[in-house]
Amino acid sequence: MEAEKNATLEKIKNDKEVRVSKMKDDMLKQIKKIKEDYMGTNTEQLNALTQMTILQNNQLTNELEYQSNQTENLNMRNQVLSESIKGIKRDISLHKEVERELAKRSITLQRIIAIEEKKCKELKNKIEMKKKAIETDEDALVFNLYKKRLEFSNKKQDQLQNEISMINQEI
Repeated sequence: MEAEKNATLEKIKNDKEVRVSKMKDDMLKQIKKIKEDYMGTNTEQLNALTQMTILQNNQLTNELEYQSNQTENLNMRNQVLSESIKGIKRDISLHKEVERELAKRSITLQRIIAIEEKKCKELKNKIEMKKKAIETDEDALVFNLYKKRLEFSNKKQDQLQNEISMINQEI
């Protein structure tokens, strides 16, 4: 990454030097042409024209340097923003993946709760049936066994409800 940045800066500097050199060469050619055109004019006019041309050259050189610096700054800013965009896209991808996983987990736990609720209803029905049929101590023992199973199922259902609540809060 740093190598790319340095390479880009080096390229811009080289381009700047080439452009400045070319501009100087062009300006020297123009000066030479103007000088030849005005050979017939007097020396004062030539000196004034030469000084004006030199001032224009300096102004153009300064403008070119300014534009080159602005280009370098924009290139660096573009690189920073590009890196920032990559990081944001990566974060979005991770968040979407976590959301999918939590949704799957929530659905699975809801299915388990539905199964446990069904089992709980079945046990309640069996207990009600056994309550009506209790006539001996043996029936009472069976009744207590079903009652303990029901309590266990209720506890398990509460635990699963708590897990779903925690998952929903995470989402």
